[in-house]
Amino acid sequence: MRILLDRSTRAIARVFEQGSKRLEASSNYASHTLAGIVARRTGRDREAFVAEQRGAILALARLAKAGKANLYTTRIGFDEGIRVATWPDPAQELDIFSNSGVTNFEWVQLPFDFAKILGFYGNDLGDAERYKQTLRTVTDPQFVKGVLKNPSAFGFSDAEVKNLSAIAPVLRAAGPNSEHLLDVFQLWTAEVNGIPYFVTCDKTFIRFMTDTMKNPFASKPILPSKLCSEQSVAFNALGPTHENDFYTWAEAPLTQLIKAHDRGEAPPRAFQSQDT
Repeated sequence: MRILLDRSTRAIARVFEQGSKRLEASSNYASHTLAGIVARRTGRDREAFVAEQRGAILALARLAKAGKANLYTTRIGFDEGIRVATWPDPAQELDIFSNSGVTNFEWVQLPFDFAKILGFYGNDLGDAERYKQTLRTVTDPQFVKGVLKNPSAFGFSDAEVKNLSAIAPVLRAAGPNSEHLLDVFQLWTAEVNGIPYFVTCDKTFIRFMTDTMKNPFASKPILPSKLCSEQSVAFNALGPTHENDFYTWAEAPLTQLIKAHDRGEAPPRAFQSQDT
């Protein structure tokens, strides 16, 4: 099973984030601040959905670790947040994939590398809006026409030129205002690379491609939970975590959370005060 993961899936896989919280006064100290990690906030309305997707992501990560699934990413997904939001050790306690032993994702080529356009590189490669603006420029019909007239000026390969010449359906699928351009471009990337599943936790995009556009691509945008159900992969909801929970590094919260999940127990709760 070959899967291209988007940023939203990787974000939900990060169950905990760095944080610091002023703990309640102990008997020995009036107050102190202890660095640690807190549950990522999702909002109560999303709690059940996120817990379900995390359980499915855990199942997919274990499939990948067992060699039964291949997980991919692109430079867009990497720069959009993965490279910028790096975690300190122990990273495996923060991220479902790392915790499961899946530390590397194979990169796939984009249909064309729009970063070849002069002026693209900068210090804000993690900014999704910049990607959208760049893609709007590069995929503008007049711009494409100019590129096709003189592809060597941009350093595009023959394969990239071929993809550019067939970009019209991609632009139509992005919506009237190109509001889904970034996601559509990654879905198109999955198709170009022969990857059948584009796993995303963006329900709005999935509904748009399914109900509004009638997905023109061979690759399918799909929730982690739906993919598991479709492939008969058993999973249970992971969590929910609680946004007020605060752990020290030594408490290994993600490991404890997964162990409780596997035993069918309630998620562990953090201590809100600590004597030193």
